[in-house]
Amino acid sequence: MPLKKKFPGTPVTRNYHQDFISNLPQSLRVTILNYLPLRDAVKTSVLSSEWRYMWTKVPHLCFDELILEFPSGGDQLEFQNKCVRQILRVLLQHEGPITTFVLAIPELEFFPEMESLMFFLAKSDVEDLTLEFEPGHNKLPSTFFKCQRLKAISLLSCLVHPPSDFIGFSQLLTILMLDVAIGSEQLQSFVACCPLLKSLHLRISSVYEALEIQASKLENFEFHSKLKSVSFKNTPLLKEIYSIA
Repeated sequence: MPLKKKFPGTPVTRNYHQDFISNLPQSLRVTILNYLPLRDAVKTSVLSSEWRYMWTKVPHLCFDELILEFPSGGDQLEFQNKCVRQILRVLLQHEGPITTFVLAIPELEFFPEMESLMFFLAKSDVEDLTLEFEPGHNKLPSTFFKCQRLKAISLLSCLVHPPSDFIGFSQLLTILMLDVAIGSEQLQSFVACCPLLKSLHLRISSVYEALEIQASKLENFEFHSKLKSVSFKNTPLLKEIYSIA
């Protein structure tokens, strides 16, 4: 039998497929999933047994209009129930910490499970929290104020009413409040109870006669509202002030 002629320098091709991503350390695979929309990250569970529960370790959860889109001509109550079911389903399967949580669905109204949701996030040591609801000033649940590891909050179309036993957010660095309803005294107390606060951006629906900001670490302040006067107390690091009536 004649031998097959071999040519020098010809590479040998092996007929197998190597899955480089699946061979990466788990921490790197979770990092990769972080860059995917949550819906796509969940879909990776069908790839193999190794990927089945990988998405449950992703520390960044984002529920927005790309994930839960309100259908044209759809029923509001049906959409609301669908959103709540999907959110709770994801949280029940999730493992490990949740450092970032985004709930930004303008058509979504406050739902009773929000109390439990905020309590769950507080136990998960959430650090970056965004909440956006349907315009109408949905009141934040009291359990929101138990999220003591928060470093950044973004609140849109919310009614903020801190409970009497609120001790502040000791690690909070950034506050963004847009179309939020909160009394001037409550806002002043809220800010004063955040000793590390660096950035404060407010668009308040209420009309204030006066506002006093006391924040020793504050560097940036932006305010969009009808305000007759604003004063700053103990703000030695303040660099930028921007205000529009």
